[in-house]
Amino acid sequence: MSRVIVYSNDEIIGWAELVAADAAMAVADGPFYPNESYKQIQPIIREQHHYDGTLGGYDKERLVSVQEGIGLLNLCLKSEADQVVIPTQGICIVDFSEALDGEPFQLEVRFGDRETFEQFFRDEP
Repeated sequence: MSRVIVYSNDEIIGWAELVAADAAMAVADGPFYPNESYKQIQPIIREQHHYDGTLGGYDKERLVSVQEGIGLLNLCLKSEADQVVIPTQGICIVDFSEALDGEPFQLEVRFGDRETFEQFFRDEP
């Protein structure tokens, strides 16, 4: 398990504990723990789930628009240990806090390349 700090436009919005989910695809996921700054971007993160079929109907046009807005958030990760930016191809915050109690936040990450993924999770089985 590796702890990462999650940023949006250079502001810390929370942290996550990632585990290797799919080594072949260089994907990791884990619980996301947002801070107060996350509340500023939370509406657009939640909105995605209303159009991707998860919490509502599928609406491709609106989903594309929301995803463009999420792209403007410039989400990135830094390792907690050395504060180095981790190269990624995609970061997805799953926010089901409107529908679930407990731990409704999840972070899904596709690393930029397999080598980075393997270095990040070299101590995991």
